[in-house]
Amino acid sequence: MSVGVRTEEDDEGSARHPRVSTGTASGADPASGARVTTWPAWFVLGLMGVAGVWTAGGSRAAAQECRRECSATEIQSSDACCYLPPHLAPASDCARGNLDECREQAGTPEGRALVAQVANDATNTCAAGQLEACLLAGLLQRGGIGVPRDLPNARRLYSVACDGGLLRACAHLSTMLRSGSGGPVDDARAMAVAARACDSGDPSACDHLGFRYMTGAGVDVDAVRGRALMSRGCDLGSMLACWNLAVAYERGQGGPADPERQRSTLARSCEGGHMPACTRLGRLIDTGRGVQADKSRAAQLYERACAVGEVSACYYLAFLLVNGPDHLHNPDRAYALLSGQCTAEHWDSCRLLAFLYLDGIGTTEDRPRARELLQQSCAHGVDLACRDLETYASSLAERPSTAPVPPVANTQSPAHTTVTPPATPLTPARDPNRPADPVGRVRARRHTNDGTASREEIRRNIASRAVPHARRCIAGLGVPPSEYMLTVTFYVEADGSVDLVAVEPSRQNAQVSQCVAVGFRQIRLPTTAAGALVQFPLRF
Repeated sequence: MSVGVRTEEDDEGSARHPRVSTGTASGADPASGARVTTWPAWFVLGLMGVAGVWTAGGSRAAAQECRRECSATEIQSSDACCYLPPHLAPASDCARGNLDECREQAGTPEGRALVAQVANDATNTCAAGQLEACLLAGLLQRGGIGVPRDLPNARRLYSVACDGGLLRACAHLSTMLRSGSGGPVDDARAMAVAARACDSGDPSACDHLGFRYMTGAGVDVDAVRGRALMSRGCDLGSMLACWNLAVAYERGQGGPADPERQRSTLARSCEGGHMPACTRLGRLIDTGRGVQADKSRAAQLYERACAVGEVSACYYLAFLLVNGPDHLHNPDRAYALLSGQCTAEHWDSCRLLAFLYLDGIGTTEDRPRARELLQQSCAHGVDLACRDLETYASSLAERPSTAPVPPVANTQSPAHTTVTPPATPLTPARDPNRPADPVGRVRARRHTNDGTASREEIRRNIASRAVPHARRCIAGLGVPPSEYMLTVTFYVEADGSVDLVAVEPSRQNAQVSQCVAVGFRQIRLPTTAAGALVQFPLRF
């Protein structure tokens, strides 16, 4: 038997890779009747091993299985898995395309060496024509993960992969072309690249296009078209597109508000592995918004998202463990969850933790520690903590005869003490027909401005208020220098204040996401912007 090499469409129907096929002595391919050039098997397999090209049998089968596994779980920080042939890449999730794993490994000297090896393998395999390796190399070089950051080369690698037909690379390339990262701004090509990829069936490109039309990033705002593109991206399998579509259903962007479709789309996104959708769906079920309230089901959704590091889910879960029904009551675990999140500088968690210390719930009563946590939360932009320092000043200063119990919505279970209900960090905006926040409090600060809320005015507010605060916060984290690509979605309240919907990707770095949230709390927009849903890309 001899072995023939031919080029054909891969499983995605567009990217083209060398493939090994068995042939007869005459050079005919039994499967297709096509004639192929035949070579001795030892020569072809040896050549492909040196060049870093995928080989037949176990390697390709493993790659196909890995792709199926990736498609089922949709790793949030990456668009695909299995960039490198198993016989070349180190046995790690980083080599399989999990950028969270790459970042985590790059935090240690040994792991950094492993990631550098992955990057080197990816670069070499890209040169041999493996387009998925080009994308992985571009992702690592763009983020400076385990290797020096090289934006121009990352842009070039994305271009090679996209132009070669690897659709997943096109959305990344479009983003860099739009922002001018690694080269000049090229809006026309950015739109063309994303449109071609979406038309060819790439879900992330459809979501990317939908985002641009919804927000007017480089194009005239067309919310109807944006919603349609997000719907296509969701149908094609992008869980992020499903999440964005659910927000559009909630806010009536690009069409009528549709709470039922919002919930079903959130459920689809959650089941597909997009944890912010699990958190948001949990909030709807927790509060009984448009559906029968079910604290147990909400807790299950929070648990699922919290288990993989979704900070908002852990926060709401902790609140249920203290204030929820008796069968959920677990103050010790609530204390452990909030302590971990507060240590990671999730300041809303620090505020809630302060009340556990104040009332001795799940821990020993410690009023000085409670006061310290409220002061820290207030200093980092949690307005409710600033108010708490005034409201509970006497309780924080001396031990009262009766532990203070702030007013709460759930008073049906006297078996345990309740604590102040949480604010709502990183969640979609509240229904205007409901109270200003979950406990019926009215925002203390109001802003009145009769001017026109132009897009440029919103940009100026973000640039002058949100970004400087976020940068100062990030600078104080002491995290390894890296490039953070985030998309902030927020809703403008009637008073011009900003209610964050999401900071995506929230798992890229929870501390960085929280810093961005703190920065956006500084924004006050003209009241003429009330009701607007804004998505804004940021790079730090």
